[in-house]
Amino acid sequence: MVTSAQKAQTQDETIVFTPQWTAQAQFAGYYVAEAKGFYREAGVKVRIEHPSPTYPAMSRLRKSIILPNDTQEVPKLTAFVDEVCEAVGFSADETSQVKVAIEEAVVNVMNYAYPPGTRGDVTIEAASNDVRLKFTIIDYINRMSL
Repeated sequence: MVTSAQKAQTQDETIVFTPQWTAQAQFAGYYVAEAKGFYREAGVKVRIEHPSPTYPAMSRLRKSIILPNDTQEVPKLTAFVDEVCEAVGFSADETSQVKVAIEEAVVNVMNYAYPPGTRGDVTIEAASNDVRLKFTIIDYINRMSL
């Protein structure tokens, strides 16, 4: 937690704590620290968010980007993947591997999912929980019109 707190202070970010479903005794220390202002005194912004059916506890990160099907947009894709990997705490090596895989998949969609000369969008969604990071790549070509 110290590393996260330091990062939050330097970037003026808020640490979001999401307990398992509802308030439970095992999380009492977090609630007491918030209520007594311990986080604030330490200069750390903490927000406790309770899960709901629309925001499950395992939805730690959700980000997306929409790019035109133009390989000149790859630098924006790379920046997006860097941001996502940093947010989930990946190492430089892990980030590099993810970038290679996502770039290859997205460039393939940009080059081959649309007929030549057809403009379209590609959406890249990233979602993570405590054990996995998932990227979803979506193209919007109308297959019925081909």
